[in-house]
Amino acid sequence: MHPRTTAPAAPFRERHVLNRPRLLRKVSRQTALLVVRGSNGSGKTTLLAEWARQQPGTVVWLNIGAHTSDPVPFWQAVLQGLRDARLAEPGAPLHSGGELPGSGRDHLRRVQAGLRALEAPVALAVDGAESLSAQAAEELLAVLAVAPALVVGVATRERGAFELPAVRLAVDTVVVAGAELEFTAAETAAVLSAAGLPDDAETVRLVRGASLGHPRSTRALLSAPSWPDLPNAEELDRHLLAAADGADIRLLELAAEDGALLELALHASVVDELPLGLAEVLAGQRCAARAADAAELLDRAESLGLGYWTSDVPARGFRFTAPVRGILRRELGERGVAELGAARRTAIGWLLDSNRAEAAFLLAVQSGEYELASEAGAQCFLALLASRAEELRAVLSPIPVETMRSQPILAMLLAVSYNQVARLRPRALEYFAIVVLGAKAVRAELGVTETIALDAMVSVALRVTAQTARAARAAESALGGFAALDDEGREQLGHLRADVMVHAGLSLLYGGAPDAALAAFQRCREPLTSAGSLHGLSVQAGTHALMGEMAEAAAVVAEGRTRRWPRGWDGGYIGSFYELAQTLLAIEALEFEAAQAHIDAVDESMATLEHWAFFAEAQARLDLISGAAVAGITRLHVARHRRRGRADLDARGRTELDIAASTLHLAAGDILAAESALPGVKRPGPALLLAQARLELVRDAPDAALALLAKAGRASTTLRLQAELSALKCAVRLRLGRPDEARDALEGLAATLDASGLVTPLALLPAEDLRDLRALAETGCSALVVRVLAQPVPAVLRRIPVISLSERERVVLRELVATSSIPAIAEALFVSVNTVKSQVRSLYRKLDVGSREEALVVAAAQRLFDGPDAG
Repeated sequence: MHPRTTAPAAPFRERHVLNRPRLLRKVSRQTALLVVRGSNGSGKTTLLAEWARQQPGTVVWLNIGAHTSDPVPFWQAVLQGLRDARLAEPGAPLHSGGELPGSGRDHLRRVQAGLRALEAPVALAVDGAESLSAQAAEELLAVLAVAPALVVGVATRERGAFELPAVRLAVDTVVVAGAELEFTAAETAAVLSAAGLPDDAETVRLVRGASLGHPRSTRALLSAPSWPDLPNAEELDRHLLAAADGADIRLLELAAEDGALLELALHASVVDELPLGLAEVLAGQRCAARAADAAELLDRAESLGLGYWTSDVPARGFRFTAPVRGILRRELGERGVAELGAARRTAIGWLLDSNRAEAAFLLAVQSGEYELASEAGAQCFLALLASRAEELRAVLSPIPVETMRSQPILAMLLAVSYNQVARLRPRALEYFAIVVLGAKAVRAELGVTETIALDAMVSVALRVTAQTARAARAAESALGGFAALDDEGREQLGHLRADVMVHAGLSLLYGGAPDAALAAFQRCREPLTSAGSLHGLSVQAGTHALMGEMAEAAAVVAEGRTRRWPRGWDGGYIGSFYELAQTLLAIEALEFEAAQAHIDAVDESMATLEHWAFFAEAQARLDLISGAAVAGITRLHVARHRRRGRADLDARGRTELDIAASTLHLAAGDILAAESALPGVKRPGPALLLAQARLELVRDAPDAALALLAKAGRASTTLRLQAELSALKCAVRLRLGRPDEARDALEGLAATLDASGLVTPLALLPAEDLRDLRALAETGCSALVVRVLAQPVPAVLRRIPVISLSERERVVLRELVATSSIPAIAEALFVSVNTVKSQVRSLYRKLDVGSREEALVVAAAQRLFDGPDAG
């Protein structure tokens, strides 16, 4: 180990310095050259000092200024540092009683020879390296290439010789630059917390919006006068502008010496991050400069410390520091509304044309350009909601309601973002209503493609407020408009095509037209990793699974597993149907733990998820098939209770959950509760008719079941319902003593189950009926029937034994309805009290109960009051 010395010393670690492990890990790599590039106040000197403190040997720290920028003075300073560290002993090549030669390259040869001879490690930290002359920088790199004991770290404002491709090929280099030095959201929260200020997500968002993550600007905001109350964005911007120190002003004065640079900077300040392409447009418009000059102008801005490049070619971007941006915006504003507005519209137009719709949207909203904001918002609707919902609420909520009525796309974005937070749902419903009213008002003014997008959006607003029939009609209008478009018109829809198809399809699904929904989903034509493509894949998989088309659902899920899903998407809104499909597939495979895992994957989104009822029904199905009916009853009740008072489920959706509850009660052996759970409607649909028929079969009323099945068979149904209907028909016919009809029906059932991948229709038969059907299959059915019925399925339902009462027991039972008094019953029937007691004991024994109340419940469930003498 070599002793560690520092000469001259690296700066002391300031007490307020934030520990930034992500950067420390990067600079701790063993490398010959470290380059830290950033603007003034970005923390580059602090990071260089942290690097220096990590070095194992001697550290020489140099602050480069006018007197040390040229080669000879620079090396004199380096050698003096080594002498101070006693590394340049008398007689060594680095020791010199006089000055280095000032002409030619003799001084370089001496330095190279001396540093090459070093055995102990030396770290040279150069702060302000942008001030080094080109020759000094070149010589430093030449020395580094031949001195194995030497490592160099430089902090600089500009991209210079240290980052040339040839250097990075010749010397192992680590670069920390630009956006890497910005405080992340977590780091901003840590700074706020250390200062005793709120560090919640909203405060962090406001502070980062004002500071752009710039470290010095972030710290400047800690002294805003309105703390500890939360300042608004305007207050933070004003405070930061007031805190801009003399260095920022002087830098702008230097920039003013270059008129083209100042003009470019002024008009580019309207955006937080300046793409090079937009800079080229602005340079051509405002600076009388060639577009190619824009990069050179921004290089000069970087060298002056006005900002920094945030990314490399091909998509280079530049960011002014927050104080400089504030000064530039103030100066641009003082030139008048017309020039400021023109700069903003130019930027918004370029961003839209360059497929940067999210940035265009935010700039347009902040600028009050609501027409442009609507155009941009339509292009990136899903992306905004997926990653910027909180920001959407912040920028859209101040817009007056009257303005929102004329901009239904903005109202829709705000409504959906409100709907993602349970406590804000009442506000969401208000804005959904505004969307529907606003759409009517502006419809006549729109072009064809805009009308299609608007119809799809209106269908969403109606759907999430449980107006599913109207939602389906709006969806049909959108799809009809799309069908009438020519290729050019469809091209104009762009990314909106996928959104239109997905949401129109969902509205059709909720409206009871799943086949039409699938047809819409299959029209999605998007890049494989786009939000629209993944959403289209997700809803296709889920809809196939809901319909019972498990083979098709499995194929779509398999494709989904080859895709790259951004973090959180598979368990969020976009991927919810993908998880639903996997849940239902796992249930059919009797893989109950896997099914529960897929339901749990969306648990965090469930409170605000539009599709919660589908998941509640899937959970009930899982609890039923896995033998947890009693727990399932409670779980379903809790899920519905949490959403009491919310108008987000139509009659169809409520009926589906009622059927799920009824089947759970049936599995738990409570036939009265099962019957009570089913809704009484004038025109029951096929799903409700099947549930009623199943209940009749369980309580041994096959004739009643058959009549209900006949009604259900006349309606158009999904493959899942067809399979359940077919299974029930097989059981009923066998129960009625029609084995030949049952055999024929089994052939159709087996073909349906084999092709679809469904198993649960067998589990939804009483276990005794499934046993009898299996025995029947062995007496003349095909091998397919035998194989399909032999599949192991849980025994979920069982017949409830028929209770036969004598005439006198029926008479006593009717009297028990009116009174619990044995003497009163004896008097009414003109018999002795002991006779009534004997008959009541016999009645309780047959009903397997111990009290009058229990007897009445069981009798009602068994329909014992419906006998021939019931009157």
